[in-house]
Amino acid sequence: PLVTRDLIQEGINKSPKVQLILNANEPISATLSSQKTPIYYGIDKVFDENGTEIINPEQSFNCPKCNKELHYNKNFYSQVGEFYCDCGYKTPDIKYLANVTLYKTYSVLSINGEDFEIPLVGLFNAYNALGAIALAKELGIQNIEKSIKSFKVAFGRSERRNEIYEKLKNGDTEESF
Repeated sequence: PLVTRDLIQEGINKSPKVQLILNANEPISATLSSQKTPIYYGIDKVFDENGTEIINPEQSFNCPKCNKELHYNKNFYSQVGEFYCDCGYKTPDIKYLANVTLYKTYSVLSINGEDFEIPLVGLFNAYNALGAIALAKELGIQNIEKSIKSFKVAFGRSERRNEIYEKLKNGDTEESF
């Protein structure tokens, strides 16, 4: 992963004045930098549809700065979470901090007191939406919630297998989904 990070950093170095908007909870990409201070987005808490906080067990990953083991206050999945290292590297300060509630067919992101309902499930999709929302806010785009609610997923990217099977069994075609 550090090889990929280093290649991305090489590209950033060719346009050093680029404004980076980065996932603060992902320790490798959070090390990317340009001449401008990065803007970070991240998640504080994750809840299920009953309002119960989802807490994952800590996993073992190494710090991208010193290669020692990272520690987690919160671990959302894989190496993603609120992290810190004995070398001083830690989750950066987050401008767009969200709480996420995961439902069976959608998710709700509460960002700095504003709610966004996204028609996608899964925490990784919540992170993608959070990154898009952070970018839209930085660009001054209005009506973000309306645009996100109307988002349509390409066929085969977010359906559950049994839903696709039932639709195909009933004679529906991909174009009708």
